[in-house]
This record gives sequence, C-alpha cells and structure tokens, in this order.
Amino acid sequence: MKINIDEILKKFGRITSSGDFVPEIDGLRFFAVISVVLFHINEYILSHCSQAVKLQAEKSFLNVLLGQGHYGVPLFFVISGFILSQQFAQKCVTKGTVFPLTKYYLRRITRLEPPYFANLIIIFFFMIYISGENVWTLIKHLFFSLFYLHNAVYYDQSLINGVAWSLEVEVQFYLIAPFLSLIFLLKSKFLRRAILSLAIILFAFFFGTREYHLFFVGSANYLFAGFLLTDIYLFDWKRKVEKSKFFDFIGIILAFVILFIMISKIYQKILLPFLFLFLYICFFRGTFLNKIAINKYLLTIGGMCYTTYLYHFQFVSLLGRIQHKFFHLQDYHSIVLSEIIISVPIVVICCAFLFKSLEKPFMVRDWHLKLIQKLKR
Repeated sequence: MKINIDEILKKFGRITSSGDFVPEIDGLRFFAVISVVLFHINEYILSHCSQAVKLQAEKSFLNVLLGQGHYGVPLFFVISGFILSQQFAQKCVTKGTVFPLTKYYLRRITRLEPPYFANLIIIFFFMIYISGENVWTLIKHLFFSLFYLHNAVYYDQSLINGVAWSLEVEVQFYLIAPFLSLIFLLKSKFLRRAILSLAIILFAFFFGTREYHLFFVGSANYLFAGFLLTDIYLFDWKRKVEKSKFFDFIGIILAFVILFIMISKIYQKILLPFLFLFLYICFFRGTFLNKIAINKYLLTIGGMCYTTYLYHFQFVSLLGRIQHKFFHLQDYHSIVLSEIIISVPIVVICCAFLFKSLEKPFMVRDWHLKLIQKLKR
C-alpha cells in the first residue's frame, strides 16, 4: 500500500481561519520551537548527569550552542508581533480604523484557551498522582496559571508548567496589541519605522534586565521588531517578495553574528531584535533560505508549535529518565546526541497527536457557536 505523505501532513496541518496564510512564518516557528526543545534536552542532561560529564560539558562548544536555545522564545515574540500587527495594519490602511475588538478578543479566547487549560489540568493531575506533589500548593499555582497571573503573583515561572511564563507575556501583548497597532494610522513610513526602532531601543535600555523578563515590557523590544516586519511586508513588498541569493549570503552571515551576540551577550537586548528582524527578512527574500522556510515538513511541525511548546518539557523529562535508566553513557557528546536522536522524533510525533486532538479542533472559527447549536438540538 502506497503511503501518501501529503495526505498525512494535511491531517496534521493547522487550520488558518483568517485565510491569510504566510507559509514562511510556520517555517520560522519550527526553528523557534526546535531551539527550545534542544535547549531543554541539554538542560535536563546537565541537571541529571555526573560531575565528570558536567566538566566535559563546560569545555564543549556543543553545550554553548545548545545553551542558546532559550532564544527561541524571543524568536516567537517577533513572530507574534508580526502576526497580530499584520491584521490591524491592514485595517488601518484599508479602512483607517482598527479591527473590531470584541471579535478579536473572542477569537483569542476560543482559539488559545482550550488547549492551554487542557495542558495545565493534565499536568496538574500527573503531578499529583505520579510525582506526589502537595495538592493544595498545586491548586493555588494552577488557579493563577489558568488566568495568566502566575508571573505577577509569584514573580516566578509556573509550578505547573514552567514554559507558560512566556504565554503570560503573550497574553499581556494580546490585550494591548490593538492599541499599539494604531501606529499604522501614520501615513509616513519613515516616521512609523523611526518610532518603532526607537521603541525597541528604549524598552531594551530601560526594561532589558532580568527583573522584567516575566512581563510584557521585558520582551516588548522583540514584539516591536515583529511590527517592523509587518511594515516592511505590507508596504515594501506588497505581498510579492522578490528573492535573491544575496539574501542567502547575508542570512548565513547574520546567523553567525547572532550566535556571537548571544554567547558574548554584547548589547543583546538592543541588537538581537534588529538582527532577528533582518534574519527573518532573509528567510523571506533568500532563494535557498526561503525554500527551507516553506519546506512542507517544517511547515507542518511549525504549525504545531503551540502544542509542542506546551508539552515538550514533560516528554523530554520522561524520555530522559528512561534513557538514563537503560543507557549509562559517560561521554557528554554521546549522551546529548543519543537523547536528541531518540527524543526529538518522539516529542514531535506525540505532540502531533496531541495537536490533532487538543488544539486543531479549536482552530476552526466559531467552533463554540457550532457546539452551542449542537447542544440545543
């Protein structure tokens, strides 16, 4: 029997209810989420390995490279800035107004909350019945996590799902994005970009320290970089992007520059938003890089990034325990490579089925209205 790969990918592909699909974005989401997955694999290894292996890791460039994977979250922030600002920018340009707020907020709630609630509740019960955590302590953390208040109340990552801290930042951004998008009412392209560039620098300068990273202001510089990408995408390219090998060359150079800035931490809060923006431009405009960004396999995995992001750490921890039980490797590189080879495919496959059952149904626009109609019958 012949296997139809395209049909399989279609079943696990995300639904774009707005009808405005930018394939490069899902490709970029793949790189963002895989960076975070690899980062947590490496972190798990370092927290559970012997002292001898830790000493090997300290001398390894692979450890340094994987250690930068947490920058996948700022990569997501740039994408969020682009996705949200794009719809408002189009309204500002075509109608001189903003998107209906009631419709916008309702869509955010019906699209993102069900998978998020399901994730926290599933992990909550696993922590109680498998890890034996204190119920009453967990309930308090669950309550504030469900309403995106954990960062503000505890000033720390959620005890239920640590990666949810960035989702709380995103929600803060969702709430004010319509008002920030009023900048697109300005007719002057130069003035818009000057204001956005200045905002990136000022937010990085005043709120770029660790104490603000759990709140919108601490990541606003990356979100505004997404606004700049929207401005370029809509007003320079007119949706018809000309591609050139020149941007492939620039993109490769940028990748090394970005890695250097990450490792050296030289003005990273100011430089990285602009460098991420330029790198994304290269993925849109480069001949070779664009082919990578729109690869059908990467698009499918990137489209499942929300579910993958929510569940990957639990799978990484579970698989790490299993591998440590059966494989007693004492070489850092062997441990890392074996865990990546085994864990990444399993994480992707498991999250694909979770995506299909717990996220994709809520991608259908007005699913809640259809559900109400069925219940009335």
